Amino acid sequence: MIYWKSETSTAEDIDLFFKYSSADKIMIIENRWLERLRDTRLYVYGFDPKDFNLFEEAKTAGYYISHKEVKPVQVEVIDDLLGRLLEQPIELRFTPTLGLIRNAVIQSTLDFSIIRYSNATK
Repeated sequence: MIYWKSETSTAEDIDLFFKYSSADKIMIIENRWLERLRDTRLYVYGFDPKDFNLFEEAKTAGYYISHKEVKPVQVEVIDDLLGRLLEQPIELRFTPTLGLIRNAVIQSTLDFSIIRYSNATK
């Protein structure tokens, strides 16, 4: 999961979730996913932005959709996903389970994304 500060985040939530971090975004991964993260080869597809619109229902997560078939204009292969994440201005954390932090974040004023939570340890 990833969560970040937004214009609507309260000072209390920012203090609670970012008190000891200089990052504006924090990504949390379950420990059991570390090896998969290390071993993953990620293909990043680039598309012509004129064919996409911001998905309003999830606009804070930055999802864009196209209503027609599109073809990529570029493909980037990332063999060191962990290294690439560590190059970003985020804080990366590992935890045995996402449940506690997930529940706290979704009740907060922070923006977040937690796709595929169904794969998390329950």
